[in-house]
Amino acid sequence: MTSTSKNSTAQGKSRGTFLVVVTVIAALAILGLLLSQMDGRIAIVTSNASTPTNTEVSSTATIAPVIFTETTVAPVALGPQAEQARAFAEPILQAIANRPPDYEYDFNEPENGWISGMEESNTRGYVDGEYFVTVKPNGGTGAGPGKDFLFSDFVAEVDARILKATNPGGWGFIFREQPFPQSFRYHINFNSSGLSLFLNTGSYTDLFYLQGAPVQPAPGTNHLLVIAKGPNIAIYVNGEPVTVVSDSTLPSGIVSLGIHAGEQETEVRFDNFKIWDITDLTTSDLSPQAEQARAFAEPILQAVANRPPDFEDDFSIPNSRWYWTMSNDMGETVLRGNVSAENLINDALTLTAQDGLYSSVGSDSCHTMTNFVVQAELMDVDAASGGEIAAHWRVQPNADHYRFTIWLNLIPSWEVAHWVAGIRTPLASGTEKLSERGVSNQVLIVAYGPQFAIYLNGSPLTYLEDDQLTDGKTGTCNFGFGPGPMTIAIDNVKAWNLDNVPGLP
Repeated sequence: MTSTSKNSTAQGKSRGTFLVVVTVIAALAILGLLLSQMDGRIAIVTSNASTPTNTEVSSTATIAPVIFTETTVAPVALGPQAEQARAFAEPILQAIANRPPDYEYDFNEPENGWISGMEESNTRGYVDGEYFVTVKPNGGTGAGPGKDFLFSDFVAEVDARILKATNPGGWGFIFREQPFPQSFRYHINFNSSGLSLFLNTGSYTDLFYLQGAPVQPAPGTNHLLVIAKGPNIAIYVNGEPVTVVSDSTLPSGIVSLGIHAGEQETEVRFDNFKIWDITDLTTSDLSPQAEQARAFAEPILQAVANRPPDFEDDFSIPNSRWYWTMSNDMGETVLRGNVSAENLINDALTLTAQDGLYSSVGSDSCHTMTNFVVQAELMDVDAASGGEIAAHWRVQPNADHYRFTIWLNLIPSWEVAHWVAGIRTPLASGTEKLSERGVSNQVLIVAYGPQFAIYLNGSPLTYLEDDQLTDGKTGTCNFGFGPGPMTIAIDNVKAWNLDNVPGLP
C-alpha cells in the first residue's frame, strides 16, 4: 500500500568491523581523557536539534514548544519497551544460563589485572571484596580488566553502588568503543536520577532515558545487565527488563566501565563483573519491535491494500486544503496562511521556517481520524543547522498529542513520544532505517486503539502500546519542523480511516 518515493531511499552503508588491538593502560588512559572532557554530562544529553516542534492544529489549539531539559521528562513506565526487551533477551539469557562467563571477577583478590593506585584525577583499588574508583570533582576515568577486551555481540553484567556524588556524578557501561582518535562508543550511564543510553560519535545521540524505578538510589546497589546482539541493545536493571533499542552505528569494540564526577568527588564500588561472548548465537534479522510491528500492522495493511485512501494528495496541483503556521518558542503564532502554488516545487509541498521559528503544516480535510493508516514522504531540503521533522497524530484540543520525530543531527535519529500537559515522554527511539540527509524518508503510521506501528522506508520500525490518548480526532495529517532557518518537503500523503474498514478486530 506504500507509494513509490520520488527520491531514492538511501542504501545502508556497510561498516567493516574494526580490528582493534590496544593495551589496557592505553585504553584506560584514553577513556579517562574522554570522560574528563564530558563536562559532567548527565543522563539526558541533548543538542540544539532536540528542541521540540511547535505545531498549531486549529485556530484555537496550539502545540506549544517545550524546551527539553531533565525536569521536563516524565518517568518512563515499564511497558511495551520492557516487553520487547524481554522478548529479545530471554532466548539469549536461556542460551547462556548454563554457560560459564568468558570472563568474571568478584574482586575478592586484587591479582586480576584491574589497575589500582593513585593518579592525578582518580584513585582505584580494592576494599572489602569490591573494586572502588574515586574521581575528583569534574573528572572522569575508566576501569577495565588487564587485557584487550574486544567484543561484537555479548552479555555483560556488574553490580555497582555510588557511595558519594552530586549530579551529574555517575557510572556506567561503555561498549563497542572504537580506538583513539575516533573514540566512538555507546554509554549506559547511571546517576542519582536515572539511567540513560546514548551514542557518542563526536556528538551525542540519545537512545533511551529512564527516570526513577527500578533504579536504587545511592548508596544502594544496582545490578546492570546489557545485551548487545547485532544492532539490538537490551538493558536489564535489578533483574527487570527496561528497554531494547536498535542502532547499527557501531558493530564492535572495547567493553569497559566509566565513572565521572560532578562538582563533588564521586566514589563508585563495583562487584561481580561478568561477560559472555555470544557471537555464536543466531537471532532474527528484525528487532523485537519490528517483529511486533509487522505482526500487528500487516493484517491492517492488507485490509486497506485494495481500498482507495480516504485522503490523498501528491501535490501535483495547487489546492487550499493545507494551511501552515509559524510560531516562536513560546507557542505564539507569528504567521499563518494557506498553501499556495508557490509552495509546490517539483510536485512536492516545500516550506521554509524562518530563523528561530517553528513551522507546521496541516490539512483540515484529514483531521477526523482516530484509527488510521497514514503515510507521507518527508525530506529535509536545507537544514544545515539541524532541527527536526515530525508527524503528529491524535492531537487534542489542549495540544496533547503523539509525535514521530526525525532528528536532523550529524547522525540522524528517530523517536516516538507522547506529549501530555507539555511533558515529553519517549516511547521508542533509534537510528536505524533512516535515509541519508537530503533524501526523503517514507513514514507510515498505523494507529488502532492503544496500539501503534511505525514503518520507515518500507520496513517495520517499532511497535508500542500506549493508552494516554485514545480518542483524538485531529492532527492525522499534521507535520511540524524547525527551528528555522530550514526548508523541508512533503509528498505523497495518504490516509485511510480504519473506522470505515470492516472486519478489523
